[in-house]
Amino acid sequence: MNKLKNLDFNMLVLYVLLTFFVIPRDLQQEFSVVFIIGFFLINIIYVSINDIEIKIKKIDILLYSLSGVICIVILIISPYTTVFTISTFVFLIIAHMSISKKHYISKQYLNRIIYIMCLVSIIIQLILGRYNTINGKISLSIIGDKNFSGVVIILFFMYCSKNKFFLGEILSVFFILILDSRASLLTLVLFLVVKLFKNTIYVLLQRFRLNKIYKLFILMFIITVSISYIWVYKVAIDGVKEYQQGLNDTSNKMRFVANIYAIDLLKNNKEKLIFYGYDNDFKDIFGIYDYEIDLHRRFMGVRLVQPHNSILNINIRSGIIFSLLYFYILSRIIDKLYTKDNLEYILPYLFSTLFLHELLNRKFLVFWLILLCLPSNKVFFTKKYKIKM
Repeated sequence: MNKLKNLDFNMLVLYVLLTFFVIPRDLQQEFSVVFIIGFFLINIIYVSINDIEIKIKKIDILLYSLSGVICIVILIISPYTTVFTISTFVFLIIAHMSISKKHYISKQYLNRIIYIMCLVSIIIQLILGRYNTINGKISLSIIGDKNFSGVVIILFFMYCSKNKFFLGEILSVFFILILDSRASLLTLVLFLVVKLFKNTIYVLLQRFRLNKIYKLFILMFIITVSISYIWVYKVAIDGVKEYQQGLNDTSNKMRFVANIYAIDLLKNNKEKLIFYGYDNDFKDIFGIYDYEIDLHRRFMGVRLVQPHNSILNINIRSGIIFSLLYFYILSRIIDKLYTKDNLEYILPYLFSTLFLHELLNRKFLVFWLILLCLPSNKVFFTKKYKIKM
């Protein structure tokens, strides 16, 4: 069973490396389909050849069965597409099969190869990203958006931090400054703060009984709703500044207005959205289009965009029941890795999910989970030697 989980983890690492650092943007969907098919085929063949007995907890069987039934119901009754919801559920299963408390990249030289490969890819992508970015003056060419590019570099920074690749950490900070992504810069600052005050923060989390990830998810949702209403009705009421001219600018107002619009949809259409969401058709419901920004629906004085909060985004696209099950199952997976050592890798990333969508599902999720699985490469200094553990 351990060998199978190691195999699955290695396949997931390969998927992340190819998805974020090799495969062009136009081929991402096709590659994901090939990976999913290959992943399950290899598992079936490996289990058959080695006659492995798979042990699953009863609670996991119940939760995944319920989620599977909900997916079938969505397929039958939803008038909208179901690609987003089904792929989100499939990657949740893959994460469950692959993730355990600690995984080691077996050879140190492989770690260095991965590090160099990612670093070279990031540099090349930033050079190419000057000419084909969708959002911002520069981005990773495979991603096309400066904010999501920032998330990739933050995750690379975390990988360097765990493996004590100091040059990679310094270059990551430089890359984030080049991208000019406020969310990524804030996440980086939060990482350093949590690392510096880890002991105190850990004690506070235990004292307030925030020792389970699902409790953090609930708190995050409450914070999202509260900040959205406070920002729109209190902070932005006297007017906003131009894009990136301050915190109270049009960009932030659009994000919070989109959250309020999504919350209103969930309240006013709960009879439908309790069973299924708008999936990839949400852009038609929101009146937002990739090909013409000027035609976007306007709401509360600004251009409408999709909900940028990861939890809210999944709710509006997959329905309430599925989302509740999804986040509870996901919390059980992350709980295995929710340790004091991982605190600076968990809290800042969860913070970034408050302002960016799709960080808690599919490819970004598995990238983050892989990092949480990796042990920290602790360095001890003596008078003559540097020893890595």
